[in-house]
Amino acid sequence: MKFFNSLLTVCCMTVFSIVSAQTVINDDCADALPISVGAECTFQDFTSVGATSEPTSVAPNPNCGGYQGGDVWFTFEVPASGNFRVEMTSVSNDPALAGETLYLRAFRFISSQGIDFDLCIWEIDPPVNDNCADALGLTVGETCTTESFSSLFSTSEPTSVAPNPNCGGYQGGDVWFAFEAPASGNFRIEMSSVGSNSQWALYSGSCGNFTQLKCASSNNQLSSNFSDPALAGETLYLRAFRFVSPQGIDFDLCIWEIDPPVNDNCADATGLTVGETCTTESFSSLFSTAEPTSVAPNPNCGGYQGGDVWFTFQAPASGNFRIEMSSTGNNSQWALYSGSCGDFTQLKCASSNNQLNSNFSDPSLAGETLYLRAFRFVSPQGIDFDLCIWEIDPPDNNQCDDAEWLSLSDECVYTAHSSVYATSSSADVVSNPSCGAYQGGDVWFAFEAPASGQFSVNRNNLSTGSASMAFYTGSCGEFTEIECSG
Repeated sequence: MKFFNSLLTVCCMTVFSIVSAQTVINDDCADALPISVGAECTFQDFTSVGATSEPTSVAPNPNCGGYQGGDVWFTFEVPASGNFRVEMTSVSNDPALAGETLYLRAFRFISSQGIDFDLCIWEIDPPVNDNCADALGLTVGETCTTESFSSLFSTSEPTSVAPNPNCGGYQGGDVWFAFEAPASGNFRIEMSSVGSNSQWALYSGSCGNFTQLKCASSNNQLSSNFSDPALAGETLYLRAFRFVSPQGIDFDLCIWEIDPPVNDNCADATGLTVGETCTTESFSSLFSTAEPTSVAPNPNCGGYQGGDVWFTFQAPASGNFRIEMSSTGNNSQWALYSGSCGDFTQLKCASSNNQLNSNFSDPSLAGETLYLRAFRFVSPQGIDFDLCIWEIDPPDNNQCDDAEWLSLSDECVYTAHSSVYATSSSADVVSNPSCGAYQGGDVWFAFEAPASGQFSVNRNNLSTGSASMAFYTGSCGEFTEIECSG
């Protein structure tokens, strides 16, 4: 049985004063105006201007719309089907109401001044799969073969049948589907509509005893992948509704079996060899799924939404290596972990274009097995990307303790240097420079200021990009920044 699902649509009008008393024939409940339930919506004009309030002994105050009085009353007989729609209000479908006389109370939003309005009440034909018990059976295809459906004129299931979806601003107006998960446990749900306003929630269990598996509301989530052998052969229920509205919507839907990447899970991470140079290989995270946080904490960058693939490699004995990743629009992202599946520590998360190619120089990582997780920026949909991991030779002055000594001269004599393949200094050595949008990759120099305290530092960029400089007094681990030139 469906509950009455209300939606109030009230016109905003300029507030005006009632100059003289106006007789409203349906001002009182006892004088409610009879309305016929039509075969279609035929609006009639009414007004509550000049109306007064009924005492709570006659009817409790409405619990919505900021009721302040000034109401008029209508009455109508529910059709035998129990299906009817009130426009300016809501959709209802409750066979228990068939033949019953109902009362409709109309008033103005947060005002007792009344308002002119149109009203119709008409019998509707809800979708055949309006109720969970009448869920429409779908076949999981080999490819996506979309079918068109609608939730227009649908109503709501009570929470005793299914908990309300926890996304999409659910307000009711849903239709139901059921399908059997394939033996592989791998499938994909794809839904589309005008404005991407269609939403869905997926449940395991049965009507009256459901567990929500996922609720999809954002555009990126309306097409979602699932890979769970535990679901193999289970009957699942899909609930479709409209974003922040009970009014329903036309939408397209398909559910089909997919073949996730072989390295979809951490346990099946693809092994990579750290090369002597960058030798890129092509990979894809399309149709991949997400690992639970019990396996790996979610990456803390790139707007991670799932849809990842995994790689593993052994850090070289030097502890020096570089990760390079590229994709269309640079929308591929990665996170690097130490540890093992289920017991990870994130070492770095790379999301910006400048970070997708990152250098590492850490002797403590020498010989350790590391894990790389690749995913798409703010999307679970996956992406094609190129990747290489190779051993690098950082500059000799990559670390503060290995700063290159510079001698002052009587004139500017340029000498060539490079920060290519340089890494970052740890926070316990020095805080990040205050200019130049520092993202790491620095080299160090040291010099003695002349007795006059007067000196000039000139730089000349030899490649694309701009070299930035920060000047410090003190020593490694105890620095004070005195100048930053971006």
